[in-house]
Order: sequence, then C-alpha cells, then structure tokens
Amino acid sequence: MNQAGETLEATRLQDAVEAIAITPEAATKLVDGYRATFKSKFGRQPESLEDKHRIAAQIIGRYSKISAAVGAVTAVPSVVPGFGTAVAVLGGGAAQLAAALKLQIDMCMCLVEVYESELTSEDK
Repeated sequence: MNQAGETLEATRLQDAVEAIAITPEAATKLVDGYRATFKSKFGRQPESLEDKHRIAAQIIGRYSKISAAVGAVTAVPSVVPGFGTAVAVLGGGAAQLAAALKLQIDMCMCLVEVYESELTSEDK
C-alpha cells in the first residue's frame, strides 16, 4: 500500500476513535464520582498521591473488566464452525480494535483527571 493509502486509513481510524472516545468533561464527571465515593468511604478528599493511586486502581480495574467483556462478546461468533470463525476474525477483529482503542483512550483521560495533569490539545 502506498503512503497516501496508509495515511487515509490512519485518518479514518483516528476519526472513528475520536467520535466514540470520552470527552474531557465526561472523564471529569466520572472521576468526580470516584472522588465522592472515596470521600464517603474515608471521610476526606483524596489529596495524597496514595489516595490518587487508589482511585487510579479502581479506574484501571473498571476498564479492565469492560475490556474483558468486550473481548468475550467479540469471540462468541467463533463457536460456530466455518462461518462463525470468519465473522469472528473479520468483524470481531475490527470491533475489538475499535473498542480497545476507545477503552484505552477513555482510561487514559480518566487517569489524567485523577492526577490532575494537563494534556496539550494535540495529545487530547
């Protein structure tokens, strides 16, 4: 494939992922929920680095479970011999790729919010 074709495919993938990825505002709202849960459990705001690590571990656990569920769902068609295997390889692979990218981006956006870091507009 030529350079223009590869660039076009990369742009399409990036556009698709950007369309389904979490917004910074939604990541803030999600992390605020974890902060509220932390405050109700421990009676204080999560200020120390250790507190932030606890919240980050919960976020990572959440996205790990979602990713495992998506992987299981995309593998289900493969139990049907022949046609199911083809569907799982072609359709499931594309769905898994899009879902994995979305989940990784969402998790990273939430972790950036937990640690109160800033992203450049290019990184966002």
